[in-house]
Amino acid sequence: MSKQRLLAIIGRPVLPSRSPQLYNTAFKLWKLEARYVRLASSGLADALRTIDELDISGFNVTSPFKEEIIPYLTELDSCAAAIGAVNTVIRTKKGLKGYNTDPAGVLGALRELKVNPKGKRVLILGAGGAGRSALFALKKTLASAVWVTNRNAEKGREVAKKYGYRFLPRGRLKAQLALFDLVISCIPETARVIPVKNLPPHLKLIEAAYAHPFVFQEPHHQPSFPSATGGLEWLLWQGIPALELYTGRKVDPALVTKLREAVCSPQPAKSNLVLIGFMGCGKSTLGRLIAEELASDFVDTDEEIEKQTGLTVLEIFSRRREQGFRKLEASLIPPLLQRSRRSVISLGGGAVKEEKIRRALASSCHTVWLWTPLKEALERVDGCQRPLLKTSSSPGEIEKLFQERISLYARAADLIVANRRLELDQTIRLIIDEIRSAL
Repeated sequence: MSKQRLLAIIGRPVLPSRSPQLYNTAFKLWKLEARYVRLASSGLADALRTIDELDISGFNVTSPFKEEIIPYLTELDSCAAAIGAVNTVIRTKKGLKGYNTDPAGVLGALRELKVNPKGKRVLILGAGGAGRSALFALKKTLASAVWVTNRNAEKGREVAKKYGYRFLPRGRLKAQLALFDLVISCIPETARVIPVKNLPPHLKLIEAAYAHPFVFQEPHHQPSFPSATGGLEWLLWQGIPALELYTGRKVDPALVTKLREAVCSPQPAKSNLVLIGFMGCGKSTLGRLIAEELASDFVDTDEEIEKQTGLTVLEIFSRRREQGFRKLEASLIPPLLQRSRRSVISLGGGAVKEEKIRRALASSCHTVWLWTPLKEALERVDGCQRPLLKTSSSPGEIEKLFQERISLYARAADLIVANRRLELDQTIRLIIDEIRSAL
């Protein structure tokens, strides 16, 4: 089997992102040995370190890193250079090359809303990376009557001037909103700036964000404002050129339909938090502390198996070998994962080998892969009685096992979080913040 290619999205928070649904759907339909994951980090340097350690070959960038990442790149395409922000990065022989596909997202959302900005009065909310991408896209549509509004007036004026447009002070927005034909919102929560009751009936609205949508994103809901399209259309149309950059393949209309279904489908409600990862990554230690912080139950699946069998894990491995232990996991763990009482669960390092367990994780759990490089993980378990350390006698066998598990963890995980030395409190806070962002 060829090595699974890893791709990712970085940002903070990143767990609400639906990018994995888009890319993994394409990889599955194209039968590519690739997996796309969310990577949470305390900062950009931490994210890039994990990207290097996991040999992630390409990644998307969302807030707050779209501008911050530029000094770390060796190349920029012309679009990213003109906008001064990056949302897609590919590893090349020269280093990391940055792209910006957000203008394609804007133009795709305009097509979905059946709006031609030419001759229209357009307002851009926000002057960050997404806002500048919208302004860049509007230049291609020959829109001439465009205004920018921004919480930081100085930055808003500067960006408006750069693109040859006008600035509208935030304080005048409510009084002048009815003058516009189209609003493109590039801020996290549109409703905090424009209440629904203030929207004139002729106005059309496009949003970049979808974590806290102004309009309902699910296809079975009626939108709260009829002439609006939410951030999932932007996500779809910026994701398509990024997907083509990652794979070198062209996306046809039939696949576009499948990708739209994937990103717009209702997401399963997940009540439990599960920690997965290789031995020594800190699942049990972190799990207990997170459960205490969240006032949740804590479950260690290895301990549960020992309680139900009356044997230690070492004894089970000795008597039934690994195959027998995996059968026990497959029968005993899914009910633990699907329990209705909110719990934090530490999963045995090899449990993700069982497809039945991976299905249970996908349906009911926020699954966090605690990433720790092999050398550090082995230092943590030095002297401990670990079954696989007893059966895998050589460093080469341990390394092979570790690499095999990386693919399995990537397939099962909703989120990757690096657990490094002396950063326990920071890791706990990061995981809790990400989980809360998705609720």
